[in-house]
Amino acid sequence: MIKILNSANETKAILQNVVSPLITESINREFTFSFTTVIDNDKSAYVNYQHKVELEDNYFNIVYAEEQRTMDGLFINAQCEHVSYDLSNVTYTAGFTATGLFSAVATTLISAVNTVLSANFTFGTSEITASQTISINEAVTARSVLLQLAALYGGELGFDKYSISLYTRRGADRHVQFRYRKNLIDVTRIVDNRKKTIAGLPTISYSTKAAELEFEQSYIDKGYSSSEHYELGDTINVIDEDLNIDISLRIVKESHDPEQRMQGTVEIGEFVDDLTDTLTTIQTTTVAKNSIYNGCSIGPDDGFVAERSDALVKTFMNATNGIEIDLKPTTTSSYTAVFYVQVDTATGTAKLYLGGDAIFAGNLSAAGGSFSGNVTIGSGNNIFKADTNGICLGNATFASAPFRVTMSGALTATSAEINGRFTTKTTGGTTLMDVFQDTYGGVLYVYDTNGNLDCKIGVESGTGSNVGGTLVLYNDSISKPRVEMGIRNDLDAGGMNLKDTNENNLVTLTADSPYGPYIAVKDSSGNLISYLTITEGYINSEKIATEVWAAQTGVNTDTFVQGDHNHGIPDGTILLTDTGTVTWVESGGFSHEHIQT
Repeated sequence: MIKILNSANETKAILQNVVSPLITESINREFTFSFTTVIDNDKSAYVNYQHKVELEDNYFNIVYAEEQRTMDGLFINAQCEHVSYDLSNVTYTAGFTATGLFSAVATTLISAVNTVLSANFTFGTSEITASQTISINEAVTARSVLLQLAALYGGELGFDKYSISLYTRRGADRHVQFRYRKNLIDVTRIVDNRKKTIAGLPTISYSTKAAELEFEQSYIDKGYSSSEHYELGDTINVIDEDLNIDISLRIVKESHDPEQRMQGTVEIGEFVDDLTDTLTTIQTTTVAKNSIYNGCSIGPDDGFVAERSDALVKTFMNATNGIEIDLKPTTTSSYTAVFYVQVDTATGTAKLYLGGDAIFAGNLSAAGGSFSGNVTIGSGNNIFKADTNGICLGNATFASAPFRVTMSGALTATSAEINGRFTTKTTGGTTLMDVFQDTYGGVLYVYDTNGNLDCKIGVESGTGSNVGGTLVLYNDSISKPRVEMGIRNDLDAGGMNLKDTNENNLVTLTADSPYGPYIAVKDSSGNLISYLTITEGYINSEKIATEVWAAQTGVNTDTFVQGDHNHGIPDGTILLTDTGTVTWVESGGFSHEHIQT
């Protein structure tokens, strides 16, 4: 019974009237099915390339259908391939390269196939855990890659519908006997000197036809059927005394009729890899020592070595030292390393060396490094240079560059714009000036050489009594403000406070007030005791007498001459003047005003 399925695996027809059905499978080779059925304009209509066959719990795509008329009627001859042949519909045009376990490489391959074909292939299992590297340097199909992977890893593929597995070997050592006059129908011995064994001898294989006693009713009735079971990959014994044949070999190819298990055909022999595609394999554990592959050799000492045909360039690559390119000017000269990437397994790092110029098409990024020569970006006067003088911009000559910094840290610039905080310090690290931005604007702090704060220039918020700029002078500490200068918010006029050691405002000067400009003096308790405006003033709470005040109050201010007198100041009294001191003596030889009250 043969089921015909559509692409969704839905049964569309079941073929009962089938002629000559034959399943054939070889280890790591073909897996096909062929049959002939009668054209009935019903079920046979599904025998086409858009459908597949389900048989023996496996899927086969119908890839060829031939309609035929004979004396016996109308027939369709169909040929099918296992669904794994779909991998042939995906091509790696640039070749295929991969390294790792078969499970990882096969999973990558299957994933790519599923993406391209919208298929549902899966990876089953792998009994081989060795790691390998495969490199195919020409266009290759995914199915060809799969077969070559099987040969490379030394395993045998198994297909279960869309599941793909790799086994150490198919079958078992059952040693079922194919014996003449028992079940052996015919045998052909093939000696092929074109294919050599590992020992260099011709390969020998046998093609046999044998009765499938496993399905004979008599064997079933007697319970012998299991002892006659064989399958692909089994080791069996073929015995024919007349031909002097008594051998034990594996089944490498097997064919049978899935409808009537009466007679099967098997090929037995040494399974020899026969892949002839362009394939370079590098085994992870074993290499062919110093074999040459198109100018390349692989050896245990140097690893991968590629040498140009003129012997002037050689490249090494191995896991111990990394990658190295050597050059020599003539064939008789010695090689010199001009490029290498050297690994340091102790630190887990690598070093790149290049004996020449480098051109980068993209960005250069590094965590750090040093240059033994000069660094130049640009040309002429549109240039940046870093050399033993320092760094400079805008002129190729360091001393003429409008921007330059010497190795000692001296900066020359025609102008500067600094975003963020700016701090100047002594060579010992003591801060001298600090410029930054606070909530209201710019702030400048000035310190002495001991790091003590002496001056602050800043900006007021504008919400209090002050607006605009401010100046505060300190006595070596931010906790000791002694002079404050600012602008009054209400009158838009400048003002100044002079503080004592307790931060009391004892002297206040302002350029404007309800009384005009004035100077005010307070005692240590904050009491106003003296002040001076444009028109009046008080000293120690006593009003200052002026001519205007005297005229307003009727005081006599006439001028007259009087004899010698001293105003009650004893002769010899030392008085302080603007330029020094004088000695007071009684005198009358001058005139001055006396205000009489």
